[in-house]
Amino acid sequence: VQVLTGDARRAADPRAKEDADAVVGVSSLLGLAAGVAAFVSVCVIASTFSYSVVQRRRELALLRLAGATSR
Repeated sequence: VQVLTGDARRAADPRAKEDADAVVGVSSLLGLAAGVAAFVSVCVIASTFSYSVVQRRRELALLRLAGATSR
């Protein structure tokens, strides 16, 4: 039995290049998924705040219509 360590072990792997390419591909795919998730999160948060502002403006308009004054 021969035990390979260090560079000898790496040289014994017949598919080292394909393994490295696969890791790069998976990393790229995960990075893309993270970017899309971040973009969607920002859009959802922005639309939620926008909706909140619209509702608040509508509420204040109804209060003024009913005779409320600002401080």
